[in-house]
Amino acid sequence: MFEVDEQNIWFYDDLVDEIEAEWLGGISVKMFKEAMDSFGGNDFTLRIDSPGGSVRPALSIFNMISNYEGKVTAIIDSWAASSLSYIPMAADEVLISENALIMTHAPWTMAFGNADDLLEVVDALKAHQESLAIGYANKTGKSVEQINEDLLSGENWFTASQAVEYGLADRVIESKVEVKNRVNPSVYAYKGIPDEWRDSSVGRFAARVSGNHHKEFRAMTEKIDKLLEK
Repeated sequence: MFEVDEQNIWFYDDLVDEIEAEWLGGISVKMFKEAMDSFGGNDFTLRIDSPGGSVRPALSIFNMISNYEGKVTAIIDSWAASSLSYIPMAADEVLISENALIMTHAPWTMAFGNADDLLEVVDALKAHQESLAIGYANKTGKSVEQINEDLLSGENWFTASQAVEYGLADRVIESKVEVKNRVNPSVYAYKGIPDEWRDSSVGRFAARVSGNHHKEFRAMTEKIDKLLEK
């Protein structure tokens, strides 16, 4: 789900490249740029519930947010995993719901070819990891070496309070959005995915929002209900 209203960009899906977004769904850099440009330099809030996605688009969106004229507040409503844990590091303020999660890991890929080809892939992965580490370090105030050890080695899960303590988020907020996630574990084989989220019947990832606190929550829920009825 990708929605834009008067104050928010709702980033509730995978981050993918342009072709994949067109044919299989997900959120692309182009979609995000168009959404961000619609605010015309005014402040906006980025709401996040995502299993992550490709690193290069994440680097692009990170830089877009860093260079945006207005204030960008990132709110992690449910989870910000993989490359989506990196994007909010560019925001002016990062808030995390009390029951939300952040997950980080080193960039990875699939590759084939001869030894020289694979060594080039290794070099590219190292370069991407260095770029990610700098962004996390600037947000948390920790060294790049510490970031590589703590965030970019293995699969690292943070509760809301742990995220604030580490410096990945600025403060914990009471959640006013009820989100039900469904994650295909064969696509996102993260070890720490809550059991109640695992659902092999979804293509990759699906999020459903509910709550009666604001009209946009109700409107989005109605749209999703109509799609599910088809």
